Amino acid sequence: MESASDLKIYGQGSSGGGKFRDVIIKGSGQINGDLECKKYEVFGSGEMKGDLTAETVMVKGQFKFAGQINAVDLQVFGQSTFNGDIFADEASFQGNLESTGDLNAEICKIEGGFKIDGLLNVELFELTMHWPCKVSEIGGTNIKIKNETKFSFLGLKNMITPHSNKGFLEVDTIEGDEIYLENTHAKVVRGKNITLGPDCQIDKVEYQDSYMDHEKSRVESAEKI
Repeated sequence: MESASDLKIYGQGSSGGGKFRDVIIKGSGQINGDLECKKYEVFGSGEMKGDLTAETVMVKGQFKFAGQINAVDLQVFGQSTFNGDIFADEASFQGNLESTGDLNAEICKIEGGFKIDGLLNVELFELTMHWPCKVSEIGGTNIKIKNETKFSFLGLKNMITPHSNKGFLEVDTIEGDEIYLENTHAKVVRGKNITLGPDCQIDKVEYQDSYMDHEKSRVESAEKI
């Protein structure tokens, strides 16, 4: 990979894919095939029509990924759409994420909102909600779901221009070891140690070691297993 050339698109352009060292898009770019590189950076908009394999991926703007993503470090800021599975050691998203596939990561942090049609499989997952979030299943070791904070960039943005759809995480099943939830609507929450903050609506809680709920949350049933 060190001997490979760089691919740079400034303004508007396209490429058929291939193997490169660094790929940098500033403006509007389109990649029409599979791409393998060390660094992939986008500042603007465009579309990746094939699979992407890279050590670092950074996207700032509005971008669509049609294929599978394999990355060591994935950072996305803005509006992103993924139509394939995502595999990353570390993944962070700020803004609005839409995915039709699964999201798999060792560490995943999301600030904003998302809609994931597949599964969310993470070891450490942190979500700070500013807008509605929806996924069928979350599985991991340490899971923390929090409502928005006004001390973040998106929190300050919401104070200046309030979003009309600030809401909840809608999920069927959450399963992990250490779980903390706020503003979550779930059918089943299952784990070792579960703590519910405010504004949760849970049909069933199953816990192994400890369970605490908030006076502003509603739980239909809780059972130690």
